Amino acid sequence: MRLQSLIENTDFELNALKRVVPKSVLMQYRNDEFDSVLTTPGAAINLFRVATNQVKADSTLVKIVKILLPYMLRDLGNMFGSEKSAKEAYKLIYNLVYKTTEYDEWKPAIPVAALAKFLDDHKKDIVKLTLKEFKEFMNYGGGQGHPTTVRLATILRRLQMIIDWPELKPIYLGLHNYVFDNINNLAAQNNYNAEHNLIDYISRNHVDLNQFPKIREQLDAAKVKILREPMLRNNDIGSGILRVKWLVETLNAIGLDWPVLNDIQAVYDLIKPDILKKMLTLFKESKYYRENTVTTDLHMLKNYHKLKWPELDAIEKSVNADDEKG
Repeated sequence: MRLQSLIENTDFELNALKRVVPKSVLMQYRNDEFDSVLTTPGAAINLFRVATNQVKADSTLVKIVKILLPYMLRDLGNMFGSEKSAKEAYKLIYNLVYKTTEYDEWKPAIPVAALAKFLDDHKKDIVKLTLKEFKEFMNYGGGQGHPTTVRLATILRRLQMIIDWPELKPIYLGLHNYVFDNINNLAAQNNYNAEHNLIDYISRNHVDLNQFPKIREQLDAAKVKILREPMLRNNDIGSGILRVKWLVETLNAIGLDWPVLNDIQAVYDLIKPDILKKMLTLFKESKYYRENTVTTDLHMLKNYHKLKWPELDAIEKSVNADDEKG
């Protein structure tokens, strides 16, 4: 099926052509010559942008992108000739890599093998541009949530999902070690624990913890402190224990192999003193808690989280006794 027919039978707007192809070129088309639009410099790239920015990647749109891809890669390779266009090419490469690694529906249109070959063909330019991104990151002093940090971390991760270039590893290690040092230094200067910020950064940026043994050792050494902190930070018992449950899922996801993480009840037993202390303190100091909230917390802990602690039974008896006196 010709490109024109495909475009006319999908939500992809034919008017998009008028924005990216000279009118004089459009005027010359007959149906059997329509694909010659792809010989217009830059047209394939612009059409590709329009196509891949569509909300839904239906089967027709995938066919369109598949037709455009080789022309687009040809034009993309030619963009490395100047510094300005090379920077734009780098953004387009990220878009390609992102589509292929994030969305299954785009994979038939943007085959990994074809993309990997293109990347290998232009390895020198891509490594050079990635190094430039790293220098910009260092110049800005990128921290945990700085846009340059997020951008570079994402680019590196997506590239490494398709190609395995040793030249990228020093950049990967340099980026994350810089941020890890930044997180630890800020925590030391302001007297707070760094571990939860480290975990948040590792999780958000899908950092391979196996490549950072010192950070793994730091987290291993702070295991109990890490698991206790959500309950200590939260005044609300319900929010605190839900935060602990979320934390356990995160710690498993980033690759910490602590046996306790395989048994949520064991984690609850570990933080049991913190839960009971918070309940007893609130019960003693807050009339509203005694009259309203404590029964909700008891029900949640005993029935939802399945905690079989005798101390909870004792608190419940005390609550019932107060109710009978009232």
